[in-house]
Formats: sequence, C-alpha cells, structure tokens
Amino acid sequence: MKSVDVQCPKCGGYGICRNHGGPKDLGMVCHECDGSGKKTLWYKPFTRRKTRKGIAHVTRPDGRLGAIGFGALAGPRIPYTEFQNGKMPPDAFTPIP
Repeated sequence: MKSVDVQCPKCGGYGICRNHGGPKDLGMVCHECDGSGKKTLWYKPFTRRKTRKGIAHVTRPDGRLGAIGFGALAGPRIPYTEFQNGKMPPDAFTPIP
C-alpha cells in the first residue's frame, strides 16, 4: 500500500475548527487530524480494471429504486466482453437509434 498526505477535509488544513456555539475568537483542535492540518490516505495504485466473474451484460442505472435494487434492470445492455474492451453502455435516458 502507498500513502499520500492531503489537506484535512474537516478543518481545511488549519488544524483548528471554529466553535460555532462559542466565542468567535476561540478555535478548537480539529478532531479529524488532531491539529496537524493533514490526513494520510492509504491506497493501492490502480493498474487496470479487474474482471468480475458471473457478469454477462452491463447496463447503466436509471435512478429508480426497484424491487431488486437501485436501477437494477435499467436501460440498454451491452455484452460484458465489449465493456472489458472499453465500450460503455448507452445512457438509460438516451434512446437507441
């Protein structure tokens, strides 16, 4: 795993947060970064998209919540092999010519 230090998203890199319920001139040590102003993100470098077993077709969600999941049966489908080769399925809201 690799790591990178990034600006703390909670305090914006200041290491302190304003106390919204208290005096305007009082800062509180950021609980997210413990006052350092940074967070360390751990990640695994991306090399290529992985293959998911058991998938035959790929589609895009249409945004509706259905009985078997969120947009699970939405839109036009393409074969998974075409998706693996870089083709993307058409948007669920775009009519197929």
